[in-house]
Amino acid sequence: MQPGTSKLTARSGEPAYSTGDLSGIRIRSYYRPSPAHPRGTTRSAVIQVAASLAPLGRDSLDVLLRLLATGLLGTIVTALGAGWLARSSLAPVAEIAAQARTVTSRGPRPQITVHADVIELQDLIQVLNEMLGRMERALSQQRRIISDVGHELRTPITVMRGEVEVALRGTRQPEQYQAMLRSVLEEVDRLALMGEELIVLARCEAGELTPQAVACDLKDLVAQAVAEARRKHPHEPIEVDLAQVRVNADPRLLGMAIDQLIDNALRHTPSGTPIRLTTWEEGAHACLAVEDAGPGVPEESLSQLTEPFFRTDRARGRGGAGLGLTVVAAIAALHRGDITPSRGSLGGLRVEVALPTGIEGSILRG
Repeated sequence: MQPGTSKLTARSGEPAYSTGDLSGIRIRSYYRPSPAHPRGTTRSAVIQVAASLAPLGRDSLDVLLRLLATGLLGTIVTALGAGWLARSSLAPVAEIAAQARTVTSRGPRPQITVHADVIELQDLIQVLNEMLGRMERALSQQRRIISDVGHELRTPITVMRGEVEVALRGTRQPEQYQAMLRSVLEEVDRLALMGEELIVLARCEAGELTPQAVACDLKDLVAQAVAEARRKHPHEPIEVDLAQVRVNADPRLLGMAIDQLIDNALRHTPSGTPIRLTTWEEGAHACLAVEDAGPGVPEESLSQLTEPFFRTDRARGRGGAGLGLTVVAAIAALHRGDITPSRGSLGGLRVEVALPTGIEGSILRG
């Protein structure tokens, strides 16, 4: 409000304010009517009080600067505190990561030990140690498989080399050459079977083997496998007790598993040992059992029979790579089934395979 206007307002009886410049100084004025004349004359005088605004401006600027400085200082302190808190909180994780980087496949069993007593980190350290344990077992199994593969390959290769060297030492009769070639062919078949088993296991482990499930009769598949086994081993007593059981499965893979079961029983029992195959339906499962009257397997070794290249001391020297039951277990797992080795009623080994009868082909995945 202008000073003149403020004065008029004050003369009319209302207080007023105005702001202006006086000699280059910003001032604030207050106007109000003077008190009434003792004799009751008309109010025409105005009281004006003015003060410079410079101290107020200086104080406002000072307050603003203080607020800015306080905000800046608070931001710096907060940033430094947050950085320190983050570093102190993540320091144990960094130490755990540094110890994990030192873990190798050599030396003692790898394990994370730093900050294992911190409650907040116990779950993380437990998960890491469990993962390291699985990795160690996988590496140990891989090393054992490589060693066993080398050992198993050496035997047939040595036999074939020996047969060829004997054949090349001199002229022989056709019958002798035929016998040598048959021996070499047996070793070639052995290598081919081992290669096929390894391929099946590798594809199962990688999830690349997808069964093509169709409705089939387990009895027919077992009968076909038994007929082939009797053709190859006409003097071996193979008994059957087969019930008709329908199952959704891959006939090729299931036939391979049955062949492996029969071959395992024939290979690891003395010649002439009775072998019995039985099929039946139990609840929602189609079951197949192959048992023999051989020497059996020690109780403590039953749980290891499905491991790759595992063979008991009694089985060593009887041929085979120790992959048969491993392949059977892998094929059963593909069909969401399982395999159970035990001691049978005939006194020897009994291997039971149970497959779900109502499984849909769409969920058969490796």
